[in-house]
Amino acid sequence: MMSAILWDDGSAVQTLINQGYEVTTTFRTLASGPMGDTARGSHPLHFACLCLSANSVVILLRAGAPTESNCPEAFVGAERSRSAFTNCKAMHIATAAASSTGSDNGVITHLLLHDADVDSKCERANLVNGQAFSGCSPLHIATALENEHVVATLIERNADLEAFCFEGASIKTCRQLLESLISTRQIMQQSGLRNYDAEPAAQALYGNV
Repeated sequence: MMSAILWDDGSAVQTLINQGYEVTTTFRTLASGPMGDTARGSHPLHFACLCLSANSVVILLRAGAPTESNCPEAFVGAERSRSAFTNCKAMHIATAAASSTGSDNGVITHLLLHDADVDSKCERANLVNGQAFSGCSPLHIATALENEHVVATLIERNADLEAFCFEGASIKTCRQLLESLISTRQIMQQSGLRNYDAEPAAQALYGNV
């Protein structure tokens, strides 16, 4: 199953399920993704989200793979630039993977269409940019990693902008993080330091609430 998901061979995944493979089976070995990122104690759906294997995700979800099962540990991203997660859900893994690669291959939409909790909480997230959160939602992660495509997708699915998590001793809501991102991009754009455009983030925040 691990190999079939890594290569996103949907027919092989389906064949294994037809032969009786349980979609809630926990991989006994460390699951390693295409960039060397890893997951420990993961279900097939966690690993498919790590690999952004969209065909595999669809088949696993149709076979009843639970979107809210916990993955004890996941390291998402290329070597030396990984985000680390403890007790996370498939949505958290997919959000970080999409931010690392630049595209989610439709994985997040598939998860949401199969009733994944848009506001599910991850026990601990240590992100590649140095930010660390406890009790964070996918929207916290997408905003902190500046992935506006995922931010917009989550807000369109009514992600809670007032959901809070802890960054050290500070309480941070999704709205605060997104407003901070918009402000930073406006400053960078005006100063000419980076050719950022704050409009997509602003539209995601103010155009849908």
